[in-house]
Amino acid sequence: MPPAPHIAILVMAAGQSLRMGCDKLLLRQATGQTLLEDRISVAIATGHPVYVALGDHARDRHRITRAAGANPVLCADAELGMGHCMAQAVATLPARLDAILVLLADMPAITTEDINRVCASFDGKHVIRGAEPDGTAGHPVLFPAQMRPQLEALCGDTGAKEVVKTSPARLVHLPRRHATTDIDRQTDWDSWQQAQGRANGDREP
Repeated sequence: MPPAPHIAILVMAAGQSLRMGCDKLLLRQATGQTLLEDRISVAIATGHPVYVALGDHARDRHRITRAAGANPVLCADAELGMGHCMAQAVATLPARLDAILVLLADMPAITTEDINRVCASFDGKHVIRGAEPDGTAGHPVLFPAQMRPQLEALCGDTGAKEVVKTSPARLVHLPRRHATTDIDRQTDWDSWQQAQGRANGDREP
């Protein structure tokens, strides 16, 4: 059996939450954890090393990252956009990696099992993307290590969309809406909280 691939999880948490009007990553779930704590916990539970891309504007995010046991990665000039931050963060990751999984910190539905399923599909050649059951591509996204130069060359606010567009990709189907649910506005958060309340109610005896 070949050795397990060395995969680093990069949680992107350097955005400024401008559309939210408050720091959305500090919003608290029903469990009492902030959204950022929850996302880091989900990533750490995979057993892969976890790095968190952070701007220099949010001390609470830095404190949460350290307390959760993840590795903070400072992204200078985070206001220049996700592509800029991702390039900086990827450049700081260990050299000996087989792949990098990018997890957006504002996507609350992705589970540890989802991440493990994406990682298990690693083949060393393709970008592996989480997707809806109907095939709509989403997150998380796993990049083979040979794509690091493209990731380190990113700039602006489009993230790694261009890298994904021009690379061979495979989809891993995740449960309904896990791959596409994100929190940009207060209405998104309200809908997510309501959905969680309904799900918890369904689990009660």
